[in-house]
Amino acid sequence: PALPVEVHGAIDRDKCSSCGARTPGTSSVDTSSHGVLPRCSTCNGMLRPDVVWFGETLEPEILSRAFQVAQDADLCLVVGTSALVQPAALVPLVTLQNGGALIEVNIERTPLSGEARVSLLGPSGELLPELLDVGAAT
Repeated sequence: PALPVEVHGAIDRDKCSSCGARTPGTSSVDTSSHGVLPRCSTCNGMLRPDVVWFGETLEPEILSRAFQVAQDADLCLVVGTSALVQPAALVPLVTLQNGGALIEVNIERTPLSGEARVSLLGPSGELLPELLDVGAAT
């Protein structure tokens, strides 16, 4: 399956608020003036970052894929989450229930910290490159 599963979207894509079409890259909006807002080339709807904002629901197909991948995963890397918001917080638990391991990278402890094989506390922007360096060296 395609990895990673972007449960909460990706900031480097645009999504049309009307038709849902996704396009690579982000449309820049000049907020210092009253410029023209970016529009969808398919339906002329307004474009927005392709991310799930607080209070929005997750796309069922993407969430289903995340659970399927988690079920078969040997390892789930959990980065920068409170691990409190459902249903996404259940995804790492599926990996655990099926014999996989967790590595957590976060600025503070979460409900997953005690379950993680490794829990790295600190900014993910600093710790992830170090984790990749260690992985490359082994």
